[in-house]
Amino acid sequence: TTRITAYSERVEASASGTPSATATPTTSPSESVPGTASVGQPLSDEYLTTTVEEVKSGINNGDGVEPLTGVMVKNCIAKVPEEYRELSFTWMPWILVGPDGSQYRNAGVSGGLLPTPTYPNGEQDGAFVAGDCVRGWIFFKVPDGAPVASVRYQPQGLKPWTWQLR
Repeated sequence: TTRITAYSERVEASASGTPSATATPTTSPSESVPGTASVGQPLSDEYLTTTVEEVKSGINNGDGVEPLTGVMVKNCIAKVPEEYRELSFTWMPWILVGPDGSQYRNAGVSGGLLPTPTYPNGEQDGAFVAGDCVRGWIFFKVPDGAPVASVRYQPQGLKPWTWQLR
């Protein structure tokens, strides 16, 4: 079985059938910059519709260490590129960005006292086809008091999608 992971989901096939990383997200009339939306608004291309539904700080994971920031993400697959049978998703292309450009990667944690559902993280969490949607939390370690300005979905080699916090 051939799978494509989230860091390369937004891929177009050229006329020769060779994958090409040139897919451009569609924009809504309210967007001032292509590939940018507010939390709660979807961004779409030929293959996916992705929405950052909520960003919540101060989440206690029960380990006594600093609280986490959670991002509730929903991805719906409109179409799987012809050269693949299915898609899988991962936390890796998701980044929180501060107003000064500071970047915070996922904390690599789930379970315990953390909210559910958890966003899929790799092939072990399932393979998905056109018509499937996945939804869940991704958690980030953000230093206490550090502001977060946006959530970025940045698949390898493709232009990022960004959701601005209000």
